[in-house]
Amino acid sequence: MKTTTLGHMVLTGAGAVVSLLPWGSVLPFSPLIIAATFIISLCIVAAQVWTPKAQARRRAVTFPDTLLFESKPTPYAPPFPPELGQRYSDGKFIHQGGIARVFLARRREDGVEVAVKVPIKTDEQTGKSLLREMGVWRTLVHPGIVQVHAANILPVPYVEMEYMPRNLAEIPVPMEPCDAARMIRKIALALAFAHERGVIHRDLKPGNILISPDGEPKIGDWGLSRDNNSPNEPSLHGFSLSYAAPEQLDPSRYGSTTGKTDIYQMGIIFYQLITGVLPFPGESIAEITRERLGGTIKVPSLIVPSAGGFDAIIQRCLTTDPSGRYDSVRDFITDLDTCMREQCRDTGE
Repeated sequence: MKTTTLGHMVLTGAGAVVSLLPWGSVLPFSPLIIAATFIISLCIVAAQVWTPKAQARRRAVTFPDTLLFESKPTPYAPPFPPELGQRYSDGKFIHQGGIARVFLARRREDGVEVAVKVPIKTDEQTGKSLLREMGVWRTLVHPGIVQVHAANILPVPYVEMEYMPRNLAEIPVPMEPCDAARMIRKIALALAFAHERGVIHRDLKPGNILISPDGEPKIGDWGLSRDNNSPNEPSLHGFSLSYAAPEQLDPSRYGSTTGKTDIYQMGIIFYQLITGVLPFPGESIAEITRERLGGTIKVPSLIVPSAGGFDAIIQRCLTTDPSGRYDSVRDFITDLDTCMREQCRDTGE
């Protein structure tokens, strides 16, 4: 306990003693009363001092073994790793997420521009996690998934990927509802491909959906993914708070992450593309968790009247209990196609 806190407690107790001194001649057992008052005063002050700390400890326990991976701008541009200088030239910092930094560089052997992902930490565990991520990611060869060209842990851990100039977070929103539906359908097709191979992403958000030069979305950053074909393989646990599913916020109540976690996150993205805002307000963990687990959202059509045809689909994606969501991404696509035929007169192809 800090000296200032202890001094506060002693002074408070002493004040109680002094206040009772004039009564010493008329009160029976006055020494006992004064001593008891002093002790009670100490207990009250101690409770006031320690209660916030106890509450903080309880809040921390709410998220056991969970990290919040939010992308934050770095105050400076980190240099490109000099250890990779023989392989790449013109390394330029692009972005930093919760786990890694991404650079734009030119491959020396052929002059092609590529994205190079380098973990912020370079310890042994990070290297193992990177190799696990690459083992999963390289199996996902699909037009809607960012492709990995190379990866290694020497001379420093790195991943070389196809370079995408933008991500979905940089696309102006709100979009026209039918344009948003076409975009989310392409994302869903890539996600269905991964799910059918036993891989769930668990960290879908606009920043992890890259946009090719011709405007096609591609899912990237599979660092928090889980391969259901290797259930005993260790993986990172984490999420981005603004897009976290209820089972990521409260696994003891809603169970572990599954493919329905991705469906929930996709629902948040769909909602945001149509309305320009997130479905659940709040700036702190407590506020967002309360809104998220409450399960009540303002349907998109209350914000964008022309989006009414997609209300039911988005609401089903955002059901708090995973059992109420779509059983698969293919089921989601089937419903989306039906709505698009009615509202957009196409199937998003």
